Amino acid sequence: LDACEHPLVFVNGFRLRRNDSLPRLFAGRMYRGIVNKIFKIPLIDVECSYRILHRDLLRKINLESTTGAFIVELVKRAELLGAMFHQVEVKHYPRSFGKSKIMRVGHLSKKVVELSLLNHRIHRKETKQNLF
Repeated sequence: LDACEHPLVFVNGFRLRRNDSLPRLFAGRMYRGIVNKIFKIPLIDVECSYRILHRDLLRKINLESTTGAFIVELVKRAELLGAMFHQVEVKHYPRSFGKSKIMRVGHLSKKVVELSLLNHRIHRKETKQNLF
């Protein structure tokens, strides 16, 4: 993590061995596939909660999402700013408390709509910036 001194560093974890049920693994794979198809995210595991960002990079990012799509927005906007991505393997432990909402059909369809809207906002802003 010596690269953390660089002002545009973005460290993200990835779970090599996920301790999830088969349906959750399947849903996660579908979600990652959709995210990668739409946004071309430069990460192995965008869902992994382990992240370290340099304060200067975080200050440059203006997030608009108010839903779970903010993670994808954070990564994509950092990429557009020229962030240096580093990925580290993290251990994944099964959920101790609470229940995942990802396997609900309504939740997955809502995520797809959120990602589509986010894609539109990001590309609209990119187009405006390229015009000036």
